[in-house]
Amino acid sequence: MEENLELQIQKLEDVIQKNEKDLESILALARVWAENNNFVKSLELYNKALSIEPENYEALINSGSLYFYNKNYENSLKNFLLAYKVNPKDEILLTNLGNIYAELRNFENSKKYYEDALLISPENPEIYWALGVLYQDFQKSEM
Repeated sequence: MEENLELQIQKLEDVIQKNEKDLESILALARVWAENNNFVKSLELYNKALSIEPENYEALINSGSLYFYNKNYENSLKNFLLAYKVNPKDEILLTNLGNIYAELRNFENSKKYYEDALLISPENPEIYWALGVLYQDFQKSEM
């Protein structure tokens, strides 16, 4: 690790040690660990943030994403659904919910969330692509 990164981590850890409920510092350190591919430490900190503030949108979204990338779809879905209660109009969240349901082979829910995302962002080609892949996968599974 770079010296500046190590210093940044140390400073954030010192702040958290002095005040275990410093949500801003906990989230900042979680982001640093995620950006440096230490997903275990990052998830620990996001979960700590959620123990302090259970509806913290950043912690729900980022931990949901980390769970998804580690193929822990159940925890990812749980956190994304909690985030959905906080902000049901986030097109990225809706697309991520569509992605999770697609991985879980729940085509109806996947389609619903992709279509909801399109209502918010009707010109987003990535959502159309995801929906097309979903239809293609669905057709293959029915053969």
